[in-house]
Amino acid sequence: MDHYTNLAAHYDEYYRYSDDYINYFTNKIVEDLPIKDSETIVEMGSGTGIFAKEILKKAPSIQMVCVDNNALMLNRNKDERIKQVCQDAVDFSRESIVYDRIYMKEFIHHVHSNDRLPLFKDIYLQLKSDGSILILIEPKRLNYPLFDEALRRFENRQPSRLEIINDLESAGFLTSFSVISYPINLEKQKYTEMVRNRYMSVLESFTDDELENGITSINNSHKDDAVEYLEIFYSIRGVKPIAGQH
Repeated sequence: MDHYTNLAAHYDEYYRYSDDYINYFTNKIVEDLPIKDSETIVEMGSGTGIFAKEILKKAPSIQMVCVDNNALMLNRNKDERIKQVCQDAVDFSRESIVYDRIYMKEFIHHVHSNDRLPLFKDIYLQLKSDGSILILIEPKRLNYPLFDEALRRFENRQPSRLEIINDLESAGFLTSFSVISYPINLEKQKYTEMVRNRYMSVLESFTDDELENGITSINNSHKDDAVEYLEIFYSIRGVKPIAGQH
């Protein structure tokens, strides 16, 4: 089965570290896009809509659209104010629709490198003039308390900040970026459970035995009952220029 089909039942539990965590990143999305009253906002790769629902609390006049190719994940979002679209990101970007802003958190690495520039070009066409795209992406080198081989595979698969910026600019966007971070503190038992259940897509590349060996390595490297680390993201924004101002 698909990685996120397996993960759906635990998705909110694993990715909602705390209410403060969700509030922090929700505020960053609202500020960095930025979201304005009565706009149409798209979340691409929305999963269960954790952030979409929180954004609606802060900007109730907007029209929110959640796009994800996993129906099971979308169906866990029961907020009737949100339009849900079960569709592949590249296919969605080819639709004849218009919206004000679009954001992606921990999603762009799922788009094949050959599809990324065409995706951005099509999003550019869909966006209104002065519309914007926001991409929250982790650095290639994580400081998560994972085992070494998982960190190495993540680094090899993760697109770099410069690759994303170059593709956005090639699609016509004016870009800017900032670095944001949030401290994570989890019980080690909880974190190893998340690893065992493959909470990150890179962990799908390991067998059960390899994962158990990796968890043993985590336990040996972290003697305390809790793991602490700083979750870091690049916040990359692309703005579609107003006609005549490029």
